[in-house]
Amino acid sequence: MNKIARQVMNRLTGIKARIYFEDEGQDILWWDVDESGIVRACNMQGWVWEGTRIINFNKIDPSWLVGTYPVIEVKNNPDISWLNHRVKKVDLL
Repeated sequence: MNKIARQVMNRLTGIKARIYFEDEGQDILWWDVDESGIVRACNMQGWVWEGTRIINFNKIDPSWLVGTYPVIEVKNNPDISWLNHRVKKVDLL
C-alpha cells in the first residue's frame, strides 16, 4: 500500500499513531493505535494484541512514550500491566 492510500485508510479507521518497539527478537514490532490508545493493528499476533488499551497513551503528543514500557490493559483481562518491550519510536499518522 502506498503512503497516500495508507493515510486515507488511517483517517477512515481512526488510526492516530504507529508505535515501534525495540527489536529484541519478539514477534511484535509495531502497533497502530487510535485516539483512545486502543491497538487496532499490529505486525503479528493480532488475535492477542488488537483491542489492547495503552493506559498512558496521550492522544495530543504520544511521542513521550519513546523509551518507556507502555502500561497496558489487554482485552478481556481487567489486570493492568507493563508491556515487556520498550518503545523505540512513535509516528503520528
